[in-house]
Amino acid sequence: MKTRWLFSRRGGFAFGLLLWLGLCTAVPTGAAEPTIPLTPEEQAFLRGKTVRLGVDAGRPPFEFFDEQGHYAGICAGFVEALAKRLGLTVVPQKGMAWADAVEKAKAGEIDLIPKMTPTTERKKFFLFTQPYLTFPSVIVIRKEQFIEGIASLQGLRVAVVKGLVVEANLRRDYPDLTLVALPDMETALRTLATGQVDAFVDNLGAVSYTMDKLGLTNLKIAAPTPYKHDLALAVRKDWPLLVSALDKALASMSEEERSTIKSRWLAIQFQTGVDWRAVLLWGGPLAFALLVILLIMLLANRRLRREMGQRQEVERVLHNQAQLLEARSLAKTRLAELSAALQRAVSLEELAQTLFGTLAPLLGVGHGVFYQVDGEQLTCIGGYGHGERAIWARRVSIEDGLVGQCIVDQQPIVLTQLTEAYLPIVSGLGGGTPAMVLILPVLHLGQVLGVLELATFRPFTADQQAFLEDLLPLLATSLAILERSLRTQQLLAESLRQASQLAQRVGVSQ
Repeated sequence: MKTRWLFSRRGGFAFGLLLWLGLCTAVPTGAAEPTIPLTPEEQAFLRGKTVRLGVDAGRPPFEFFDEQGHYAGICAGFVEALAKRLGLTVVPQKGMAWADAVEKAKAGEIDLIPKMTPTTERKKFFLFTQPYLTFPSVIVIRKEQFIEGIASLQGLRVAVVKGLVVEANLRRDYPDLTLVALPDMETALRTLATGQVDAFVDNLGAVSYTMDKLGLTNLKIAAPTPYKHDLALAVRKDWPLLVSALDKALASMSEEERSTIKSRWLAIQFQTGVDWRAVLLWGGPLAFALLVILLIMLLANRRLRREMGQRQEVERVLHNQAQLLEARSLAKTRLAELSAALQRAVSLEELAQTLFGTLAPLLGVGHGVFYQVDGEQLTCIGGYGHGERAIWARRVSIEDGLVGQCIVDQQPIVLTQLTEAYLPIVSGLGGGTPAMVLILPVLHLGQVLGVLELATFRPFTADQQAFLEDLLPLLATSLAILERSLRTQQLLAESLRQASQLAQRVGVSQ
């Protein structure tokens, strides 16, 4: 900002003093918040108000809690913008499924649900704002299938998320469909990937995000449906003033702001300096004005240094965040590649070999064993880092040792400070006792399909542990798909064998 000071001999002192008082009392601000034309009743209602949010933590990218436990997602961005405009304090409630949030809101224990599609039935219990997001519903199937639309779903098992509006719409409009209501989207997609259902219908945004997150490469979005999801904020029935205030705040949001929230772009503007113009006219009575200007310049320089420090801190945070996002993106890419490779395996041994071929060099694994649960036994289907193949061929009872305990507890087991009795990690230059052994259950829909045991010289880092946590569900899904395929092949082979025997018997009898 450029400023000109003009002083006359007679009025210079008074003008300079007024200028100094004005500049010293001004507080620099960012872009002004839009003025919301609230009524006195709405202002009184909102004053000091704390709003409890019923969050559906299982519906990214709309709303979820991130790794630091912060409320995040597209809906969270809209809630934050509206709360800032209205001066509200919002408190997201954790540990609830969507159905729990609905029931608590009906009972007055929750004040606002950020994401709900208005329906006639729901309007009996809630007040709704104008919709602020719209997404279509789509049909998801496995890649080897083909459908043209909802009419093609007759006779198939169609998964839906229990309690959502898409379930109610399908039951109302297509009563002949065989619907399978499941607790959440991740369970539904994994159930579809393993062939336990034939199709899944839900919101396009949540479906595409979750499929990408889980790396389910054998699924595809096949067709649209006649339904769309108009997402609005649902408010408890006795708070109509909050609804009217929220509608006014929504109306004040520009399309640019809405697009920024949806696309999660970050834009930061900085004011990096002050352009001063020299004083052109000086006179004897204006000596005090010179002192005022020098004081203003000193304050401006202090402000500039503070802003530069804040900018450097923001740049440091953004740089660290960019590095973190890059690392996560790389890990996500590797997970997707490994998931695709695992799903191409045609035998249990190939599955284990593919797993260790990628996992061992990536995480620094010295030894590894992959057990498959086979009835009351654990069968070693593959290993890494040991020349004696016999160790991978042995069978272990599920009641024996820590591997069996891992199955019972369905929880990882971490061993450190190991003795020399453990198998040493050996290379051409030497060997030594592992520093850590990690025993991990491979869980699919609440059932342990296998156990993965890894030994390393160094404990896993936080990023490596996160990679393993994301890998285990993909491994479980691939193992379930392969076991199902192998059982189908065995049944087919047995059917062919029986048919051949029957043909021989008929020939002999003739």
